[in-house]
Amino acid sequence: MLSPSNNERRMLPIFADASKLQTCVKHMFFPVMGQPNGGSMRIFLYAAKQSPSQVRFTNDLYGLVSSHEMIVLPEGCKFTSPLCFKMRSGDLLILFAANKAELEELLQLEDEYESFRIILVLGEYNEETEKLVQPLRPCFVSSSESPLDGIRDVIEKISSNNNS
Repeated sequence: MLSPSNNERRMLPIFADASKLQTCVKHMFFPVMGQPNGGSMRIFLYAAKQSPSQVRFTNDLYGLVSSHEMIVLPEGCKFTSPLCFKMRSGDLLILFAANKAELEELLQLEDEYESFRIILVLGEYNEETEKLVQPLRPCFVSSSESPLDGIRDVIEKISSNNNS
């Protein structure tokens, strides 16, 4: 029986809905379930740190992208987690930063994101952060407080372009 280590236990988001927790655990331990070789697009979610707003966003996102394989990378892993070996050029990477310090951490890793399509979700979005995110060339930028409709629309558009 698989059992999460102490570090993995710490990284499990807290879910009010048991079905979302089951989905999260499935993707943590069996991330290639679903359609690994085509079909559904892979979506990766990465945050520099776990925060209440990041956990809330992750919970909401699971319900939104149920038709796609979503893999939540461990917070702060700096792309050294074994789950990162599943990433392929052209996959969708959702980066989450609750504040400017977390955004700066993400910006330090910008070379890691070069071959991915990026959706950036920010806790603080203003003129200053708008200028900071330009090197990442995100296809969409959203506030963590905004409705997820815009993110859903971008995911569906990217997914339909993948299938055509």
